[in-house]
Amino acid sequence: MTDRAGRGRGAERVLGVAYLVAALVSLTMTLFFGFLVAPVLLVGVAWLAAVGGRLLVGSPSAGLQARGTVIVAAPVSVLMCAYGLYALRAAARSADEGGGLLGSFGVIPLILGITLAAVSVLTLALTRPDTKSDAT
Repeated sequence: MTDRAGRGRGAERVLGVAYLVAALVSLTMTLFFGFLVAPVLLVGVAWLAAVGGRLLVGSPSAGLQARGTVIVAAPVSVLMCAYGLYALRAAARSADEGGGLLGSFGVIPLILGITLAAVSVLTLALTRPDTKSDAT
């Protein structure tokens, strides 16, 4: 391990902790969706926890797996944030018309989306593909 042994190893640990925190937040939020949808969503939670554990241990392929996770996590985070904002606006319209029951339900996907977006940005910032130039 060249440069990754010093600064990179600390960055991998920070990223591993971020992935485990994201898995914990995702787990608690996923359980709100009920028993029919939760088993499908738990696959993503398990993946986040597994990648976080591999980053903490220092597995050589963990950085590549984390970057691959961004390919799925970034679009999902955008969709979750969009749905959360839509749900909150719909709740506000409903409250204006006398309704408003479960108005804060949009906060759950919004928190999930923000968490996945933060992990995605952190992953792209802290993991860089190894570029070895032989032309020096």
